[in-house]
Amino acid sequence: MSQDAITTALSGKANVSTYSTTLLVSGWIGLPIPYTQTISVSGLLSTDKVVDDIVLSDDTTTHKIN
Repeated sequence: MSQDAITTALSGKANVSTYSTTLLVSGWIGLPIPYTQTISVSGLLSTDKVVDDIVLSDDTTTHKIN
């Protein structure tokens, strides 16, 4: 399902926002695993329901929602 299709399906049912951040290599802690990283995302509230995804490439065009 495309991002546009998801947005259309949720229209009127939820407020949809997109936020981006970068996870730095130096920010990871935890040995042994699990590794964790605490980040701040400007505009994101603790009461927001979050659906997250990680893009493992510098080229964000290689990441597609299927």
